[in-house]
Amino acid sequence: LVDLRERLGLKIGGPFPENVSVGATASASSTWTPQSGYEPPKAVDEDPNSRWASETNVCELTQTFAAPRRVNRVLLREYLEVGKGRIGKFIIEAQVNGQWEALVDGTDVGVSKRYDFSAVMTTALRLRVLEASGPPSLYSFLAFEVE
Repeated sequence: LVDLRERLGLKIGGPFPENVSVGATASASSTWTPQSGYEPPKAVDEDPNSRWASETNVCELTQTFAAPRRVNRVLLREYLEVGKGRIGKFIIEAQVNGQWEALVDGTDVGVSKRYDFSAVMTTALRLRVLEASGPPSLYSFLAFEVE
């Protein structure tokens, strides 16, 4: 539990961050088709064992909210193959007033990474995988509002 608390950036006795991905609509530029069960919604659900997978190395995963949401944290959890993730370079963007704005410019997601940034009011978040050693697969692409 201590590891989970640290990954989520929780403070003892503090409020749990609101997962604004609950209820979001997920879509992707590519989805694994040789087997079912790897659809985009699997990355934004609250099931730690389900995951989205792409068929292409360079791809996008987007979550769209029913109404604008305040977001200041994203948590990514990547599927590891032989202890190593596939995602190399990526960008996380928010749609603000109809325009995409970069929030995070990152590399190597691995098991789990948390990204904190200045709060934005957004209607959608997009993960753009720019480089990968193989088709990416994510257990989680979750957005939070942290007080």
